[in-house]
Amino acid sequence: MTGLRVLPGLVTAAVQRRTLAVWLGVRRRVAVLAGATGVARGRQAAVAGWRPPGTGGVLVVVAHPDDDLFFLSPDIVHDLRAGRPVVTVYVTSGDAGRPDRYWRGRERGIGAAYARMVGAADRWSTSRVSIGTAVMTEAVLLDHPAVRLCFLRLPDGGMEGAGTPRSGPASLQRLVNGTASVLWTVETPARAYSRSALLDVLGRFITELQPTVVRTLDHAGAWGDGDHSDHHAVARLLVAARDRSAPDVPVVGYVGYPVRDLPVNVDGADLNAKVDALAAYAPFDPLMCRPEEFQGRPEGAWLPRQHRVDRCSAAGASPSSAA
Repeated sequence: MTGLRVLPGLVTAAVQRRTLAVWLGVRRRVAVLAGATGVARGRQAAVAGWRPPGTGGVLVVVAHPDDDLFFLSPDIVHDLRAGRPVVTVYVTSGDAGRPDRYWRGRERGIGAAYARMVGAADRWSTSRVSIGTAVMTEAVLLDHPAVRLCFLRLPDGGMEGAGTPRSGPASLQRLVNGTASVLWTVETPARAYSRSALLDVLGRFITELQPTVVRTLDHAGAWGDGDHSDHHAVARLLVAARDRSAPDVPVVGYVGYPVRDLPVNVDGADLNAKVDALAAYAPFDPLMCRPEEFQGRPEGAWLPRQHRVDRCSAAGASPSSAA
């Protein structure tokens, strides 16, 4: 322990304990205020800096593992099968307020789904890497190392942005709206991120990868419109980061839960590919049933649909040119 020295014999043990408690409280408050720099609490191991798989390709930024499978597919299937480098960033853990084994299972499942979409063996190399102030877990598909999955592991904010019993009222929506100053990750050791820190991290993904397109969720929908709060929050943060760091890079947004009310437009081989990916993912997520059991559930309505949010296209680019 550094920063505090108690001289034995000069104060009582009770005073020492009170002094230590005050110092630790101050230290934690300083750490929270330092959230814009991605401060960590707990022991941290040294990590290497993130290296993109070359430049160009596709950057995908979503809230939870499976958002891409339901709402950005079959576009991401086409990207992967065309051999494009694809880096997917999951901003939250998708923990749903549940224990660590749940979100860790979801990460394992999304790896199985990407391997299925690529048509490769489900073998990944996993490491801790840093990008800007962020320290994250990156998984690299061994047979296709230009396919990367990056996990920031912020807490799931809940459908309405009210948080969960596990993380309290913390949510990305509150961070975006300015009613929360920082958000702590669910992993151990935890890290705190402010809105500014997340914008910096997402901006670095864009500037370092230099993607031809960024795919994300719906930044234009209103809070409480039937979509998940994390979907809107992540998309808003991504578009703000793009505008600040690389305004010429096109962003394509996709409708989330409300896609159920839009026309069916996915069938044939595209629908089969979407079903196959979800079938690979589902065994790792105990809250999801198998695709053949989707009938009558919300997933059954999402499956045969994929719709873009035209208003989320890059500044100065038409929706068609952003594809």
